[in-house]
Parts: sequence; structure tokens; C-alpha cells
Amino acid sequence: MGSLFAKRPLILGEDQAAYDALLSTVTRAAKPDDILDELLVKDIVDLTWNIERFERLKDSLLRVASKRVLTRVLHNAKCPETERPLDAERIELMIVCCLLGEEDSIEEVKDLLTDYGFDLNSIMAQALSDKLDDIERIDRSITTQAARRSKVLAELERRQELKAWRLGGSVVDVVDASAQPVLATMPART
Repeated sequence: MGSLFAKRPLILGEDQAAYDALLSTVTRAAKPDDILDELLVKDIVDLTWNIERFERLKDSLLRVASKRVLTRVLHNAKCPETERPLDAERIELMIVCCLLGEEDSIEEVKDLLTDYGFDLNSIMAQALSDKLDDIERIDRSITTQAARRSKVLAELERRQELKAWRLGGSVVDVVDASAQPVLATMPART
């Protein structure tokens, strides 16, 4: 694809090489042979990229929300050994390590949560509840973009079927001596 398609719809933190790989993969699969096919391929790639972006951002939104909920709960927690409130820096470190998947921190957080009648599922449930409106809007956007992508895919497929039919349809059954328009003899799409 030429310079017309050089602009990539990337935002902060997105990988240009990953976008280019997706574009390359879809282009190889679709085998566009004219500018209109190329435009359709670019639309498919951009919509796919946006769908994946929204999925990633939804996950990130939940992670941020869960961190906030976990921080609120742990600020009310007390150290089991001293029965004094936990230090704010210790809470932050525990949460960061927990979110990074460090097993010791996860177990420590689980133990503290259990002491207060919570578990990680209850933290995630509250985080989801806090961001449910945002997540539903994101999901609606994903659904809209997926529907648009399906329409673009169908149009690309229709164009390619028509081209294949034209190339392979050099022998046209003629019902009578008059020339029928080529499109009139094509089978209807289902």
C-alpha cells in the first residue's frame, strides 16, 4: 500500500510494528488488486485495531479501578502483627507488586482482605461496578466497530467475487441472440 495509507491510527503506547504486521497479514489474505480494495483493507485493519485497542483499554480501566478499590480497602486495614494501620507506602508497594503478579504480595493482600471479609473477586466486582457505565459504552463502541468491519468485509468479498466471476466468466450462457448485461446473469448472493 502506498503513501496514501502511511498514516497509522496509533495512540500513546501502541506498537507501530504490530499495526504494520496486522496490515501486512490482512493485505496478504485479501490480495487487493485496486485502490478500492486497498481502501477496504485499510478500513478492515483500522477497525480491527480499534476493536483490539478498546479491549486493551477496557482491561486497563478495570486494572486502574481495582487498584483504587484495593487502595481504599487496604487504607482501612491494620497490620496483623501490630494492629496499627498500614503505612501508605507499604500499601502502594503491595498493590503494585500484586498487580504485577508477584505471588508473595498477592498472598499477603489476600490474607489482609480475608481478615476484613473481602477477597480479590469482591475487589474486582466493586471495580467493575464503579466503571460499569464506562465499560458498557466501550462494549457498545466495540459492537459498532465490529458491525462496521463486517460490512466492509462483506463489501470486499462481494467485490472479489464479482472480479473472479468476471475473470472466470469468459463464456457466458446466452439465452437468446441479444446480449444480456453480464451482471444480470450472475447468481444472486445469499
